[in-house]
Amino acid sequence: MRTLLLSFALQLLIVTPALGNASLDAIEQAYRQGSITEGQRLYYRVAAVKAPHLLPDRFLGSARAARPRGAPPSRSHFRVMIDAFRGLGRVEPGIRARLRDLLLPPPDLTYTIDSTAVFPVRVSYALPSQEAKAQLVLESAETAYQAEVLDWGFWAPPIEPSAGSFRFYLQDAGGAAGYTSPYLENDLTAHLDAYSYIVIDPSLDDVYLATTVAHELNHACQMAMDFGEQVGFMENTASYVEAVVFPDGWWDTVMTFPYFQAQPWRPLEHKATPSDYYEYGGALWVYFLATQYGDDDPRWIRQIWEGTVQNGPINEPDYFDVLDEMLAAEGGLAGAVQTFSEHRYFLGDDDDGQHLEGAWQWAGSEVWKTAIHSTAGLPVRDLRPSDSSTRPMPNGCNYIELDVGSLPQWPVRFAFAGDPTLLWYVNLLQVADGQATVSSEMTLDASGTGQLSLDVDSLDKAVMVVCQLGGEGYDPDQHMWPPGDYSYSIEYDIPAPTVTSVSPDHVARGSHNVTLQLHGTGFLRHPELAVAISGERVAITIDEYISDQELLVSLTVAPDAELGPRSVTVTNPGGASGEGRDILTIVDPSEIQDAGPDGSVTTADPASGCGCASAAHGPSGWAMLLLWLGLGLWQRRRNGEARKDCTRRTVTVNSQEENQ
Repeated sequence: MRTLLLSFALQLLIVTPALGNASLDAIEQAYRQGSITEGQRLYYRVAAVKAPHLLPDRFLGSARAARPRGAPPSRSHFRVMIDAFRGLGRVEPGIRARLRDLLLPPPDLTYTIDSTAVFPVRVSYALPSQEAKAQLVLESAETAYQAEVLDWGFWAPPIEPSAGSFRFYLQDAGGAAGYTSPYLENDLTAHLDAYSYIVIDPSLDDVYLATTVAHELNHACQMAMDFGEQVGFMENTASYVEAVVFPDGWWDTVMTFPYFQAQPWRPLEHKATPSDYYEYGGALWVYFLATQYGDDDPRWIRQIWEGTVQNGPINEPDYFDVLDEMLAAEGGLAGAVQTFSEHRYFLGDDDDGQHLEGAWQWAGSEVWKTAIHSTAGLPVRDLRPSDSSTRPMPNGCNYIELDVGSLPQWPVRFAFAGDPTLLWYVNLLQVADGQATVSSEMTLDASGTGQLSLDVDSLDKAVMVVCQLGGEGYDPDQHMWPPGDYSYSIEYDIPAPTVTSVSPDHVARGSHNVTLQLHGTGFLRHPELAVAISGERVAITIDEYISDQELLVSLTVAPDAELGPRSVTVTNPGGASGEGRDILTIVDPSEIQDAGPDGSVTTADPASGCGCASAAHGPSGWAMLLLWLGLGLWQRRRNGEARKDCTRRTVTVNSQEENQ
């Protein structure tokens, strides 16, 4: 079934009109190079869509360009029109008049059909052969109006009194499927609304034509409510609405999701020029809002737009302000962004069946991953996105995946350090086939750092979701989207070892490469296992890993090293360490009394003036008794009958020190 659905979606993609408008790209490039003014840019862009003959020669010849097979379906030139309409007040007067005239509705075409069934609509078309398409436009407009306005409550597009009907034109849409064009503010109301008309391209197939009508009618409804809102949100909403009005065209909307998911670091309101379909794929965001908070009811989305209605040119309250208020009980806008950041991960092949309904069908819509690591490759430390431009912008996220391959023996610690001037959200998704997905938010301190350890041995993967929630006072209308800098580490959270003893436990200064046995627990066989000794003028290294309870270490002591006890520390990979406090003593060579056959030596006790010995690794049983008796006779011959009792200690030195 999944393969069939995907095949059907690809067919829809291929049969949509293979149109484009390369003139828009050329005009945009000229504007960025500074060779045309903003007013010229707005005028030429509208001309490229409506009247290419008005373009300068350098922009001609590219107004219609074939769309490569497999490219996304051409959508709407609505943005070209809304940008020009909004810009009328700030362009130079000479261009303003021409631009205003160019935005006006064209005269009716040769043929027209009218309907007043639910909404006064007139569709005009140029050729008798287009009559069936014109009739479909009319029927689709009536269906869309019934759903969007009468059922869901979007405000009806205002109709200019002199026009009598809302106008649709079945004609070349300048390389797109269609567009809605506002052309005149409505002075009969106090709020910011405008009259508009709609153009539908006659080359569309029936399903795509119907969804395009629903899409563009929703733009006309937006013009009735607030034409000053962010265009990105306008396209998000219209792309969602078209699929709900005409479910047969749902795949037209789904096929834009990959363009949104491919750039999850962007802000939700982002729109590129020229369009890269991100704003259309943002229908996923609106679909999430409707299903997560609105009981899958488009009327909840209409409430957002109703809240944005404003009386002046400043876009306040904006879309985010309204969402923040509507979702106050669920954590406001920030709470919605955090929840969405989790849901958008589980699409296509990543779907876990527990988030967005039907997401398993949306193959190709998997979210872009900043990095993919495996447990076999740990640790990774202090990493950043390889491309700085992909760091999260306000309300954008990165996804860092850890595949659990070889079963780890220890928990895995995820650490994060972000720019403390920004608001961050870090969440860890724990995914296992057939089990409920668990999410755990990482607590961050005032410096923007935090860490969290997970038991991953039962997981298929763990996903670190890093989102920037913007700085203080972030406003989408400012179009300032600084990426947030951060670093992360993933490594095993290995328990701290213990260090209990070292044998021998005394070494003469001046000794070189003395081999000692270090005892304890929890030593990890790993290249990053480390051993250290306190104080100066001494050096200790690992010679051999024997077991998790024993290491052979090599010790070198400078001739001028300070005498006395030293502590030995063992550090496992990941930084956990254990210390054996004062378990090793550095002694002066003059304290050495003699050497036994196994390399042990006898030291002199300066307090008693006597020699004392005990072999740490010497003979035992009868052999030890005989050795003890022999040493006693030797000591008595040396010190006489006045010999005192004393403590016996033994250290091992190499042959060089013995010769000394």
